[in-house]
Amino acid sequence: MNKIILLVSFLLLQLGMSNGFATQKNSFQKYCEEQSQKAPGIVVKGIDGWLFSSAELRHLSVGPFTGKAAVAAAKCRKKDRQDPLPAIVDFNNQLKQLNIELIVIPVPPKAVIYPEKLAEQFASLKAKDVDNELSKFYAMLKAKGVNVLDLTPLFEQYKLAQPEDLLYCKTDTHWSATACKLVAQELAKQLKTMPWYKNIKKQKFSAIEKTVVIAGDLWRALQDNNIAKERLKLRYISNLNSDKQSPILLMGDSHTLIFHSGDDMLAKDAGLFEQLSFESGIVPELLSVRGSGATTVRISLYRKARKQGYLSRKKLIIWCFTARDFTEASSGWRKIPVKKK
Repeated sequence: MNKIILLVSFLLLQLGMSNGFATQKNSFQKYCEEQSQKAPGIVVKGIDGWLFSSAELRHLSVGPFTGKAAVAAAKCRKKDRQDPLPAIVDFNNQLKQLNIELIVIPVPPKAVIYPEKLAEQFASLKAKDVDNELSKFYAMLKAKGVNVLDLTPLFEQYKLAQPEDLLYCKTDTHWSATACKLVAQELAKQLKTMPWYKNIKKQKFSAIEKTVVIAGDLWRALQDNNIAKERLKLRYISNLNSDKQSPILLMGDSHTLIFHSGDDMLAKDAGLFEQLSFESGIVPELLSVRGSGATTVRISLYRKARKQGYLSRKKLIIWCFTARDFTEASSGWRKIPVKKK
């Protein structure tokens, strides 16, 4: 009888491990880990001219990253800053007390949406096969009252419907201009359900589309002229300026700057800021940082909030940053006050 029990226990353990229990890594995670470790710099070559960030691949390889698992997963070594959950929930709760709504937009890693472009053996994988830890984390945030816009289902659905219209730059770490437009449309749907929205004066903007040739940050870092530059279609909405009086604050990392600020951000007047203005009829205030959007941008908000009456004008804060920062933010996830107490 004891032998039978032991045998059943062993089989259950093996079944559990095959389903991703404990620290067992699937082939995709192992590949991401191997590629991120052996990459000579920030770039991992995929196929068909696609380039991937080694930091994003490391993030996808670590497995669970909240609770006790944060200690091993986080790049930050300060223990009180390794878990992103407490900091995000605290930020949301502070804003609620000020009657300000928050929408958190973590940008999925490129390899979650396009695993088949990382390596041929992943051609049959779907996003749900590779972003399981992210979806679990978003469920935790939602259970604690945080409004998370999970882009993975939206992006995967669009990819299936419009496979030629890419949602990420092939040669850059950022999403494409198409993704900016798609996210702005989804945000506008949420905005139009908010009670205060109907009382805000709307504007109408004209737009023009152009195709541009870009050399992304990964292309520039790799310095391999055998990999072609890429052509992107952009929707330009010109002559918009960040509005300090706006009820909407769009804040985050370089995903809020790409196609907006020009130079190494590839273009001007075609980023998420412009697309959100076009789709909602409201020009937001923009608060962006280069580098991690985890903590630094909240510190910047705290400094702005010192000005009398600043926060009283805000109805909504949209916080957009790369999902890899859940583990890769070197300064971690500090709890930051929204305003001085």
